[in-house]
Amino acid sequence: MVREQDSLMKVESTAPGKIFLSGEYFVLDGALATIMSTKQRVKVTIEDQTDVDNIFYCSIIDQCFPFNVHDNYQINWLDENPGEFGLFLELSIKKMKVKPNNTLFTIDTNDLYFQGTKIGLGSSAAISVAILKAINNFYGLKLSEYDLINNSMELHKLHQGKNGSGLDIISSHADSNLIECNKHMLSEQKWNALDWPKNLMIKGVLTSQQSSTSSMIEKYNIAKHNNSRNFKSLYSQMAKILEEFSQAWHQSNSSDILNLLKKQNTLIKQLDHDFDLGIYTQEHNKILDLAESIDLFYKPSGAGGGDLGVIISDDALKMKTFSNELSNMNHYVIDLRK
Repeated sequence: MVREQDSLMKVESTAPGKIFLSGEYFVLDGALATIMSTKQRVKVTIEDQTDVDNIFYCSIIDQCFPFNVHDNYQINWLDENPGEFGLFLELSIKKMKVKPNNTLFTIDTNDLYFQGTKIGLGSSAAISVAILKAINNFYGLKLSEYDLINNSMELHKLHQGKNGSGLDIISSHADSNLIECNKHMLSEQKWNALDWPKNLMIKGVLTSQQSSTSSMIEKYNIAKHNNSRNFKSLYSQMAKILEEFSQAWHQSNSSDILNLLKKQNTLIKQLDHDFDLGIYTQEHNKILDLAESIDLFYKPSGAGGGDLGVIISDDALKMKTFSNELSNMNHYVIDLRK
């Protein structure tokens, strides 16, 4: 589709990052997940500009890449190829069958990076949602919410491969502070919006070890197949905890939420140990020991493990003490909620 240009136009779309608070790997097998949208967001801007070529600007490397688009909607990079940084633009233009003309595309992911390194907040899902919303608005495609979600999921799969539950797309699309969802609800594009208890605090902890969620999921699937009896036992225990967890969130019961987070984490650690997934790195274990010494809850974030941890507490003094201790250990503590 080629947009008729009568006056300079600009659209902007944003989508949040995410943190899996519960469910993690088990969502792949139908368990209920609780997912928090973060204050960190991806921003996609599409606008008319006077340059003779189309331009892609990537914020994280602060570089522009001129391009044109063939009749088959394939991008032809006119100078340097941005590689991985331009892949979302390539895939979305081809999928949505739009043909830019003198158009500037900006993908701003600065919020989801720290000192040039991804924080681990689901940037791929956030980009998928934000770029398709922007294309829909700029080109007047008038896609329904159902089609936007489906196309975002398909775009994400094209970029990431077939791994993953798709719940991170729902979280970025819902953009609703906190939601719960499982694969069945996902198939119907439904989710429950939850309230965050006023006395509950959460912070992110940056570690130095990077991880790949897709490779971790692959290891999980192999281990699950090879240890089916052990997995079924763990899943059954986790499913019960997650149902209780859901009730605690619906009742905004901070005490129950923290207790159930601890129970869930015990099973995640058992899963990690039994299946040798590498969720708990040496850094995570060191931070966990410190957290437990002052009675704080700490866990690696989401299914990936490795790069980001979260601390959750209803005690402001303990949270401040822990944050100071982490700073002394050269770990950065970041805000995740507005």
